[in-house]
Amino acid sequence: MKPWKRKLHYMAPLFTIAAMGGYFTYYAFRIYFTVDAQRTNHKTYAMAWFFIAAEFLVALPSFFHQMYSMLAFKGRKRPQLRLVGEAVPTVDAFITCCKEDVDVVIDTARAACDVDYPQDRFRVVVLDDGADPELKKAMEDLSYQYPNAYYFARVKVKGQPHHAKAGNLIGGTDFVTKLPGGP
Repeated sequence: MKPWKRKLHYMAPLFTIAAMGGYFTYYAFRIYFTVDAQRTNHKTYAMAWFFIAAEFLVALPSFFHQMYSMLAFKGRKRPQLRLVGEAVPTVDAFITCCKEDVDVVIDTARAACDVDYPQDRFRVVVLDDGADPELKKAMEDLSYQYPNAYYFARVKVKGQPHHAKAGNLIGGTDFVTKLPGGP
């Protein structure tokens, strides 16, 4: 977080208290002057009290939200976990597509292959539901640069439900179980 934002963030409770204090001061004056007007004119202003009650009910959720935000001022303490060494879990990243522009899919696959993770523990699998021969050729070319890049196009049998993207992912899951290194 930028330093000026951090300073502003630390001042948020002060601004919250000032805003709520201003509102309650206004509210107190509104009640005081309504009571004073009733005493002076010897009348009861029912609609004024109705609007005072309505203002109070409208302000209540905002008040609770601001108080809750102020109480949640401190961030959570989360440990920053880092991978150390090569003993890391295997990861399969699926990129699903169906007749998308080949350049877009290849750029996405290239970006996925460039992550900072051991290549022998990380596979990028393009799951092509459109069985595009141009994409298959481009993925073969990419796999020379990135041996952890794979292409898979499932076989669709006419008359059987394909289950769209879910079927594509299921086919990809079955495909990676047959790859070297296992699932």
